[in-house]
Parts: sequence; structure tokens; C-alpha cells
Amino acid sequence: MALWIQFHVFLLRIIWDSWKKMVRRPQGPVQQIVRRVYESQLFPHMSRDMPEGVELKQPHASGPLPTDFSMHQGVQYKMYKLKDTIISNSSGSNCFELGGRVAIVRNIVHSTAETHVVYELFETGACFFNYPIDSTCLGVCLLSKLSGQLASAPVTDFTKPLLLLPLQKFFVALPQLHRTEHDELCRMPSFSVVEFVDEIDPDGCKKVDIIPSAWFEGTDGKLCWWPPATLLNVTKAVKEGTPPAQNWILCNVHVMGNAATYAEARVKLHQAEYTSDLTDIEDAGCPQGFKKY
Repeated sequence: MALWIQFHVFLLRIIWDSWKKMVRRPQGPVQQIVRRVYESQLFPHMSRDMPEGVELKQPHASGPLPTDFSMHQGVQYKMYKLKDTIISNSSGSNCFELGGRVAIVRNIVHSTAETHVVYELFETGACFFNYPIDSTCLGVCLLSKLSGQLASAPVTDFTKPLLLLPLQKFFVALPQLHRTEHDELCRMPSFSVVEFVDEIDPDGCKKVDIIPSAWFEGTDGKLCWWPPATLLNVTKAVKEGTPPAQNWILCNVHVMGNAATYAEARVKLHQAEYTSDLTDIEDAGCPQGFKKY
């Protein structure tokens, strides 16, 4: 009987340790554990089916999906990366030319080694200027509104990224002649919410905090500088983006989300207590995929 009790205590200890690893903050531990378990079940890793070099990021289950979509059992993502190709449903990398039309990416779905993009087309584009030549000859067109119809196509069809700019009640689409992952990092927002991979706080949780983008070392977002404990006002240093000094510590980090302002980063830091997927905060009143200017 005693051996049986010891065995169950051992099992409970293993379960307890696994739960502790899911908790990042002392507030709301049950909600955090439920969320992490839900994520692990809903978004299983598909590395065996994934082509070499492909990264799928920000899993979710919020759609949208076409009504006649054949991959409803697939896993939904918000970002696809393959070398210099970046496709997402966020502004800056969600507009592409597809079959001579302008398409907005709404979702990315992966299932059984096959990745499809759910998109919405703009209605036929018009000429934006006609002197010295017709703008459409340069791939520049004036767009009025979206069609309202969802469709899907293989991710390999999305090879011509466009830059979409608002103009009063219209949009102007221009071809992106050159875009790389480094360009995306150069446009990275001012602040990031990061998880310190090797640091555990007194509550047994992994440390999560805000850093200015200037504190990153390199361009892959895996290393950052952090001030020593002798620095009294770390918050001020973060807000002002104080340049790292020689006595700062180089830390291994995992980027959980980015933000344009410190206030937005604070909101995402609170979200990090409950989820490991920090999606972009959309501007209120803007159609999905567009930001205010």
C-alpha cells in the first residue's frame, strides 16, 4: 500500500512540475495552464510534414475560412516564412498580386504537408495615373473596395508582394521590388515582449519583460542585452531605449510579441500571462489587415 501511495505521489510530482513550466506569472495560474494545454492540443507541431526551411507562426482558430474549403481540419496560422518570402494576415506582408488581381491574405492553413492561403480579392483595379505612361503598366493601380468573397490557393502562388497604401476612400497598390526578412526586422516596432529562456523568477515562472528593439543583438531576435541589477530605474531605461553599456548582460530570449509603443507593450505583457500567442492589436475601426495612417 505504501509503495502504491509513493508511486502516485511520484506521478503527481511529474504532473505538478509540468504545470509549473506552463505558468509565467503568479497571477491567474489556472487560466494560464488551461490556455497552454488548449494550445498544445489544438495546434500540434507538424514538423514531420513541413518542407525544409518553412516556418509557420502564430497558430489560432479564429478563421476566416471559405464555406466550401476542403482543409477545415487543418491548423490555422497567421504567418508563413520561407527564406525571404513572408506571408501573413498583418499589414505590410498581406497584399499580393494573384492572377492579375490584388489579393489580401486573410488566413493561412496547413494540413498534411500542404499549405493554403485564404484570401479576398479587390474588385478590378483602375489606372492611378496616365502620364507619362499608364500606371497599370508599372503594376500600380487604384482600388476601391474588396469583393467580400473568400477563396483559397496554394501558398506557392503568392510570389508577387504588393505595398497597399490608403488614399482617402481608396487604396493604391504598388509592387514591392525587393523585400527580405531583414527588411521586416528593420521595420520592427519599437518594443518587444520577450521571454528570458534561461531565467526563472522567485515564483518559479520564466521571466517575461519588455525591451526596446535597440537592445537586440543581431537580427534573429534570439539574443538581447539586459541591464545589471545595480541599475535602479530599469523601466525608464526601457522607455527611453538607453543604449546597452559594457556591464550589461547578454541573454537568450524568445520574442512573444512586438508593439509600436510602450503602452501597447504593457498590454501585451499582461496578455503573456495567459497565452504564448500574442497577436497584433488591431486599430479600432479599421478593416482587418489595414492600419490607420
